[in-house]
Amino acid sequence: DKEHRVNASANIYLKGKHDDNLIAVETNEYQLNFLESFLGSLFSDIQGYATAKLDIKGNLNDLDYVGTAHLHDAGLKLKFTQVFYKIKDTDIQLKEHELDLGNIKLIDTLTGGTATLSGSIYHDSWKNMNFDLDARIDSKPITLLNTNISDNTSFYGHAVGTGSMILVGSDNDLYMTVDAKSSETDSSHIIIPPTKSKASELAEFLVERTHGYTISD
Repeated sequence: DKEHRVNASANIYLKGKHDDNLIAVETNEYQLNFLESFLGSLFSDIQGYATAKLDIKGNLNDLDYVGTAHLHDAGLKLKFTQVFYKIKDTDIQLKEHELDLGNIKLIDTLTGGTATLSGSIYHDSWKNMNFDLDARIDSKPITLLNTNISDNTSFYGHAVGTGSMILVGSDNDLYMTVDAKSSETDSSHIIIPPTKSKASELAEFLVERTHGYTISD
């Protein structure tokens, strides 16, 4: 397939421990869905294409990936919120043990609003992933949450608004900080299902929040 192709040349030592192995790779419109194998703890429905030129080098047990990739017609879904965003065509940098995202523009397919995602993902040959990401919504509100009870039994619903999010840590110890404000013009609701407090044995309750107001019964 001339439109979607991968070219590679390799200089590899078959025996012994060497740090100067080199695999030079060039891709044209290579599908991005393979990234779910590495980023699947955070993202799903990864789609689009990458045209890249990179060197895979070093010890075969601890390879470095260095180069540049151009993303085209890309998109992904944030698992925690179940919101899918398109990614404006952009370049990202692959550095030693680091995927530098630069400033990626995310486009909400539901509202048309945008956000800027910046930061890096650190890794050891795509293992032991460590995230340092910052997302800030531009002027127009975007979809922040689009879940149902099967996605998250603690809370679920649909929310549109503005704000920012910081995501740091490893797969096993991930920390998220969200500073969000609901839109005054778009309908939003977050439902907390009935729960029972062992300490107080209070009656089960249902809370639904819409535009910052709380209704309890």
